[in-house]
Amino acid sequence: MTTPVGAAGALAALRSGQVTAVGLLTGCLAAVEAGAAINSVVRLDAERALARAAEIDRQLADGQDLPALAGLPITVKDSFDVAGLESGQGLDRPDHLAESDAPAVAALRAAGAVILGKTNVPARLADYQASSGEFGQTLNPADPTRTAGGSSGGGAAVAAGQSLLDLGSDMAGSVRIPAAYCGIAAWRPTHGLVSKERHLPWPGSLTVVPPASTPGLLAPRVADLVAPAAVLAGTAAPRSREPRVIGVWRSGWPLLGAEVAAVIDSWLDAAREAGLEIVEIAPALADRSGAEVYEGLIAAEIAHGAGDTAAAPPLLDLLERQQRAVAEWERLTEGVDAVLAPVAPVVAPRLSEVPVAERQILIDGVEHPASQMLVWAKVTSLPQAPSVTTPIGRGADSGMPVGVQFIGRRHHDLDLIAAIAVLEARGLVGPTTLPTTPSIDSGEAS
Repeated sequence: MTTPVGAAGALAALRSGQVTAVGLLTGCLAAVEAGAAINSVVRLDAERALARAAEIDRQLADGQDLPALAGLPITVKDSFDVAGLESGQGLDRPDHLAESDAPAVAALRAAGAVILGKTNVPARLADYQASSGEFGQTLNPADPTRTAGGSSGGGAAVAAGQSLLDLGSDMAGSVRIPAAYCGIAAWRPTHGLVSKERHLPWPGSLTVVPPASTPGLLAPRVADLVAPAAVLAGTAAPRSREPRVIGVWRSGWPLLGAEVAAVIDSWLDAAREAGLEIVEIAPALADRSGAEVYEGLIAAEIAHGAGDTAAAPPLLDLLERQQRAVAEWERLTEGVDAVLAPVAPVVAPRLSEVPVAERQILIDGVEHPASQMLVWAKVTSLPQAPSVTTPIGRGADSGMPVGVQFIGRRHHDLDLIAAIAVLEARGLVGPTTLPTTPSIDSGEAS
């Protein structure tokens, strides 16, 4: 038997006694085994996870008060330190054995999450595919000839029901692109809100906040992000609120394929019919200069992480230009609940063995450098604002999910998630069906 379940539904079922923590975990582990060819969960920690789930079941049976995520089976991107497991960055061998958890991992574990394993990443986390030298290529559960996205390969695990939450990271779309490709949800926090310490390739000895990247979460639905995001943000989840004004960020650049554009147009029509006010948003740096600023921040982060600051571009000038974009964003989004923007120009493309630096992608039949896949994610990251990625439909030609990002105001992450969760509850966004977790009834409480 299979039961549709997301993270929020699983936690509710666990609290009501409909399932056990061991039952939830066993279902995810069965899905990992059944979907081994997807190759998303690459370092399994089943024995320790089962022991922790059994302990949570005993605590529930004793009537103990448990934290918000107690019993939730999750995975963690391989580049984060998880105590007792190896950490890797997509090369031929792991980087090191972690002695303790990265802060973001520690926060989820303290909230009761059960870590069942780690998920795949590409070499040095530098690809929109998750293909590592150690483990190979991660496949899209909806179509194994297509990529599941990267660098956070855990999107495939979430989409396949192998995990109910994946902790990833995002520099240039690394949780947003997998969510868009796999038809699930993702949260990219306000820059600096969640600690990225102890995450490769950023050295564990560095404590300064990287200028471009941030942790992020992948989940089956937007509603499933609410409780985990509150844990990582260190605050209570807000009340649901009805969004009324949605901005839309569209321009002649970056490139946007006709299939994705058509789904966005259709969604905007549906949103207007549902009573939402749609307004155009046009940031000044929504062009090549904005992408160049963000690419400079990426280069500075990579150089600093590698200890080669002489190779880094002038950081203070880049930060000054970014602050102008931040200030403009705050002005443009006053009175706007969220701003819709593309994540990528096309749906999940076919898998490629060509190195990303030499790869080409097709946009409306025309070849472009693979770097074009990341431009929307780069320019929309410049204001350092939070975003929620969710599917809004399927491409007419490919039949694949089309995901977009809804970008909010800085430090209003949970308000943004709550607003988009309302749209999801109304059927305006989100997957039509949830990933399924096989055989959770085998561990149901009597």
